[in-house]
Amino acid sequence: MYHRNKTIISFLVLVSLLVLVSGCSKRFIVTTPMEMPIETGRKCAIGTITDELPLDFDASSKPKEEDIEKLKMFLVAEINKKDALNAFLSLGNSKYIIDGSILDFKKGSGLVRAFIGFGIGDAKITTNLRLRDRETGEILFGGNFTSRVSDYKISGEEIFKQVAKDFSNQLHIELKTMGVEVRKRFDATKFEIK
Repeated sequence: MYHRNKTIISFLVLVSLLVLVSGCSKRFIVTTPMEMPIETGRKCAIGTITDELPLDFDASSKPKEEDIEKLKMFLVAEINKKDALNAFLSLGNSKYIIDGSILDFKKGSGLVRAFIGFGIGDAKITTNLRLRDRETGEILFGGNFTSRVSDYKISGEEIFKQVAKDFSNQLHIELKTMGVEVRKRFDATKFEIK
C-alpha cells in the first residue's frame, strides 16, 4: 500500500512538472533581426497572411478567413500603440508591409478546456510574421510567434491578440536596439519616436 501511494504521488509530481515546463516555453523566435533602423512614422500595410499548414492538415480545422482578419486587426492595433509605424489594413502608399503565414493552428474549445483540461481543448497558433520593405521586398524583421490559451475562462481569440502583441513588442525592442530613441507619453501604452 505504501509503495502504491508513493508511486501515485511520484506520478502526480511528474505530471505537474511537465505541465509547468510546457507552459514556460518562449513564445517567439526572431528569425531575421533588424540590421538597420527603419524610417519611423511611415505607413505600414498589413498584407497577406497565408495558410502554410501541412498538406495533411484537416481542412475543417484550418483557420477561417475571419480568424485571419482578427489577427490582422490586432496587428494594426498593437503596431499603432507603439507609434513607430502607422499600420493600416489597405496597401495604399505604404513604405512597409507586414505579412506572414500560419504554420500551426488549433481552434480549441473553452467547454472542453473547462470540463476535461490537461491541455485538451487548448487554442494554439504559430505564425511566421515579417516586416518587409514594400519596394524591394527585403525582410527587415521577422520571426515565428506562438500563442496558446489553456484557461477555459479566456477566449480562444486571445491567441491572435498575444501573437500581435509579441510581434509589436519585439519590433519595438528591435527599434530601440537600433538606437531609435523612444520615450513614453502620458498614456503608458503610447510611445513617441524622436
